[in-house]
Amino acid sequence: MRTIVVQHSNIRSKKQKRKINIHQKQRRRINIYRVVRTFLMVFMMTLCVLAFIYAWCPKYEVKYVSYQAQKGDTMYSVVKEFNKHYPNKDIRDLLSYVRQENGLDSAGRIQAGETYRIPVIQRRISFFEYYFGGEDK
Repeated sequence: MRTIVVQHSNIRSKKQKRKINIHQKQRRRINIYRVVRTFLMVFMMTLCVLAFIYAWCPKYEVKYVSYQAQKGDTMYSVVKEFNKHYPNKDIRDLLSYVRQENGLDSAGRIQAGETYRIPVIQRRISFFEYYFGGEDK
């Protein structure tokens, strides 16, 4: 009779196969974790870049009107009247700009009969409209 010699190095026991399967599952979990982590990092960096760009683009379209001051007008009342729908509601930001544009002193005194250039906030400008010139729909 012939005896067949089997080399044990090529044959894996059930215990060895189980260890290999466990290692494969662990590697698969680690790889999935890496993919998810990479996706989240890219997503967060994209959000940060978009927030930075949004913060730097001008937010409102501004039109200018000429206004002839009446007796008893103040620059504050005039600017507030023209910008009723200004969402920030802090007219002082616009007042400093109006003083600078019209060459007024720090008190913002205006003379009746004089014509002043007043900014009027129209609407919010989108990022794409500002940078690419398209209409925001």
